[in-house]
Amino acid sequence: MLEPQDGISLKTLFTTKIDRREKPIPFRFRGGAAWIDNEFKLVTSDYREGEYELYNLSKDPQESNNLIEELPNVANSMQTAFAAWNKTVEFSIAGKDYPEGKLTTPDRETVRWTSMSEYKPYVSTWRQRPEYQEFVDYVTSQLPRRIMRWTLRFAVIFGVFLVVWFWRKKQSV
Repeated sequence: MLEPQDGISLKTLFTTKIDRREKPIPFRFRGGAAWIDNEFKLVTSDYREGEYELYNLSKDPQESNNLIEELPNVANSMQTAFAAWNKTVEFSIAGKDYPEGKLTTPDRETVRWTSMSEYKPYVSTWRQRPEYQEFVDYVTSQLPRRIMRWTLRFAVIFGVFLVVWFWRKKQSV
């Protein structure tokens, strides 16, 4: 079975009613970041630049009214909390939270759940579900074509490389 991953389970959002979250939910992806603490969301397109926006998700779910100027205390508090969390992320990335100062085992090879024996009984049902049909169609039609295109491009480039290499070798003799 798949191993649990670091993070906060969102299962309770779907199974029970939650009035207030005990801990904020942090996100960081490709330079962008968000810090969601109950009704407030602090967001930035580049956390290294320090330019943030603040939204009240309960009153403004479309995130159209930036409150960064109107609520500086909330914004500062959330920025401080995000910075502290982000420091721990950087610490982890650098391997400093491991006793040896680095990962002791390399990352394992990626395994898709659809190829795991434990999930085989469910794959055919999953593929027939309408909400996944677009993805299944893409994987079964587009992806193989893209792989073939890249394989063909590689073969052409490699072929040109071989011709040039043999020509140079012949010229040097």
